[in-house]
Amino acid sequence: KRKDNFVTIDELIDLLGPDVFRYFLIMRSHNSHLNFDLELAQKQSMENPAYYIQNAHARICSIEKKAADRGIQFSVTNPIKLELLKSEEEITIIEKLLEFPELTARLAKNLEPHPLTTYLEELAGVYHHYQTAGKKNSDLRVITDDRALSEARLALCIAVRIVLRRGLDILGISAPEYMARDQADETV
Repeated sequence: KRKDNFVTIDELIDLLGPDVFRYFLIMRSHNSHLNFDLELAQKQSMENPAYYIQNAHARICSIEKKAADRGIQFSVTNPIKLELLKSEEEITIIEKLLEFPELTARLAKNLEPHPLTTYLEELAGVYHHYQTAGKKNSDLRVITDDRALSEARLALCIAVRIVLRRGLDILGISAPEYMARDQADETV
C-alpha cells in the first residue's frame, strides 16, 4: 500500500511469479518489518537474489550437459580424485557446502527459514565467483584436458547444484535447469 494504492497478493504473484514472490517473503525474519522491493523483485538479473540462486543452479546444469557431451560424467561407482581440488575458490566452496547440514538442522529446530535464503545467496556467490575465475583463468575451468581434474571439478559443481536444489525445495521455490539469460556466454 502506498498513497492509498493497494496491490493484492494475487497481483504480485502474477507480476513476479510465485518463486520470486515467495523468496522475497521468506528472506526476512518474521520479526522484521516487511520491506518488499518491488523494483528489485521484478528484475531478471543477478541483482535479484532469487534469480541469482536459480541462475547458479541452471549454470551448473548447463556445465553438466557440456561435460556429458565430452564424455565426462559423475558416477558414484567411478572414484573421483577430490584431492585435486586445491584452489582457494574450490576450498571456499567446499567449506560453504559443509555448513548446509548444520544449518538445515537449526532451521528445523527454530522453524525460521530466512537464514536459508542468506546461505543460498552466499553459496551461489562463491559458485559464481568460481565460475568467473574460470573465465579469467583457464587453470580453473571445470572442463579441462585433465580428465581426473575435470571429474573432480564436475563433482564439486554437482554438489553445489544438489545443495542449491535442496535448499530451494525446502523454501518451495523451483530450481530451473535452464534460464534463457546468461546461458549463451557460458564458459566451462
